[in-house]
Amino acid sequence: MPQKDKFKKIIMSSGKIYDLIIVGSGPAGLTASIYASRFKVNNLVIGRALGGLAFEAHKICNFPSESEIKGIDLVNKMQEHVKSLGAEIALNEVVGVKKENNKFKIITQNNKEFFGQTILLATGTEHRKLDFPEEDKFLGRGISYCATCDAMFYRNKTVAVIGGSNSANTASLYLAEVANKVYQIYRGDKLRG
Repeated sequence: MPQKDKFKKIIMSSGKIYDLIIVGSGPAGLTASIYASRFKVNNLVIGRALGGLAFEAHKICNFPSESEIKGIDLVNKMQEHVKSLGAEIALNEVVGVKKENNKFKIITQNNKEFFGQTILLATGTEHRKLDFPEEDKFLGRGISYCATCDAMFYRNKTVAVIGGSNSANTASLYLAEVANKVYQIYRGDKLRG
């Protein structure tokens, strides 16, 4: 038996081999899956939470074709689109990636293993939170982590930006164009940005 066929038999006995495994189930990962499926690339999306940060958004007003939509509703539409094209989605945290016999082995938190010819990392980002009590309760109800995304919700209001780095300074300048008053709160005796 040729080496290539031997390898294929070993891997197939332990699970399906995907052409592409996309690590990250936010908008970037789901979009990558849509494009891969349209090009007939057999793919799997693995992520800790479907939709990433978009899922948490109380209202999205800057997504093409949607003048206003809840984050959860937009994520559900993305999921339906991905599945309609035949891709699979596994909700689980990836804890390891190994190269094994010229394939990638993805290991999840619950010890499941997935094999792929190629992997694409679309791991997104997480907001840096202040960690005060009930912070999550006020997300979308006065707390925002993206001035570019949410500045218009604060038109003619008084707002505060927490931080003194480049991104906080940029947020303050951007908000100054739409808000009535902007306070910037930071540690130390001067801005770091």
